[in-house]
Amino acid sequence: MRLLKTLEKMNQDNLISFHMPGHKGGRLISNLLEDFLKKDITEIPGADNLHNASGCILETEASISSLYESRRSRLLVGGSTSGVLASILGIVPQNGRIAMNRNAHQSVYNAVEIGGLEPVYIAPTFDNERGIVTGISQYILEPLLENVSALMLTYPTYEGICYPIKPLIECAHKAGIPVIVDEAHGAHLKFFDTSHVSALDLGADLVIQSFHKTLPAMTQTACLHVGKDALLTDHQLENVMWYLASLQTSSPSYVLMASVDAMLSVMETKGASLVQDLINRLSSFYEKMSRLKALEIKRLPNQEITKIIIFSKWLSGKAIDSKLRVEFGIQSEYASDQICLLMTSVATTSEDLDFLESALLEIDASISKEKPQDTGLNFDEIYTFISKKEHRVYSASEVRMMAWETVSSETALGRISKDYIIPYPPGIPIVVPGEKITDVVMPLIQKETQTIRILR
Repeated sequence: MRLLKTLEKMNQDNLISFHMPGHKGGRLISNLLEDFLKKDITEIPGADNLHNASGCILETEASISSLYESRRSRLLVGGSTSGVLASILGIVPQNGRIAMNRNAHQSVYNAVEIGGLEPVYIAPTFDNERGIVTGISQYILEPLLENVSALMLTYPTYEGICYPIKPLIECAHKAGIPVIVDEAHGAHLKFFDTSHVSALDLGADLVIQSFHKTLPAMTQTACLHVGKDALLTDHQLENVMWYLASLQTSSPSYVLMASVDAMLSVMETKGASLVQDLINRLSSFYEKMSRLKALEIKRLPNQEITKIIIFSKWLSGKAIDSKLRVEFGIQSEYASDQICLLMTSVATTSEDLDFLESALLEIDASISKEKPQDTGLNFDEIYTFISKKEHRVYSASEVRMMAWETVSSETALGRISKDYIIPYPPGIPIVVPGEKITDVVMPLIQKETQTIRILR
């Protein structure tokens, strides 16, 4: 079935969205984007130019900058990926060194490969039972900052964990190192009056946010913010802007950019009440879900409120995800062996949450509690190990031109990987090209693929 027919069919299925994008089928912004095909224009007179904005696009960017209190904010139509690539390549010199959390998004690894950079990996801490990152220790970070040109961090995590990032930013700044933050999942934090604060407000130098993930804007829309007191030279900022123009299309979609303006209009006029309504609905939802027996839905330490993590000792996250979709028509965002992740936004209604509540109560009552599941994986151990240099034989840039062969994953032990092995979502590599495949990562590899390309 071709794409258009597939999309039409999925629309007819009337799935309840607990996944990206944050507009949940156009709620809140559809009336502002009526006849959107008529808004699909190009850089004709009066329409401005994204890469040399001086009119309406510049005015929209100025509104974003004012709202987020940045020195400057640039619209992105290539998602956060384009902002991450431009930031890293614009700041870190060719063949330079960059400190980065090992659980970084694929776009960070792509920038490292394109720039021929040397990654200095920071091992995160994990909730092993749920298989999710809980933070990064300042004491682990500090000795890794020697001779690096930038620090790259992911905050919040995909699961909404807002670990203490301010001490890490301050630690880097003390060493004179600029901080880039992949805040793709945090564009909404600015609107929530909680302890979970955007890295932009905590002193980060460049912050990249995906509007479409957590706010009512169309997929692919994002923003690159320059911090008010950014620790960057004019030359570095010029480099970043050059890469933005080079990496993004020269024909940006006016429909996508208009959806950002529509989102801004909604959040500027109704944002405070929409956010408070969502907080009230979610607080009530969490309270009701406390009576579940076999499923567990509770906010983890440092977890922001809009992400819902479902966990069970007796049922895998993938099984929960399947039941929600097949039996109840509810589409989650992501499922692993450990958890099922659902995403809400200001476009999530009380009816959505009521339906989810009923579905989860029914699933909960049907779960047999005879045999607890156990993945047997220690993520702290795995990520501490793969963050070390010992198993890195070649850089990803070197591997690109090397000969390879395909083998079964069972026979890949001890060989050197040609490819990234990336569970997607969330797009975090467990193996990077040029790394030796060890017994530590084999259990994760075999969950993801039956074959693997290795160097000859």
